[in-house]
Amino acid sequence: MTITSKYPGRCRVCGGRFQAGDRIDWIRGSQSAHTSCVLKATQESTLPAPVMDTYEEDYGRSLVASEDR
Repeated sequence: MTITSKYPGRCRVCGGRFQAGDRIDWIRGSQSAHTSCVLKATQESTLPAPVMDTYEEDYGRSLVASEDR
């Protein structure tokens, strides 16, 4: 889920910082990430399996096409 960050934090994908007010990707039970990092990682299928599984549980769909898994 893409939200506006209320607090500064660190991206779970690249490790870089984001500030309050930045648009971030948030998944319950997981750290937040830059939306651009998540988009790039999903296109390259480089997100860790637990993050991808959590996304599927929360949103009912995969981050990557089924033929790529």
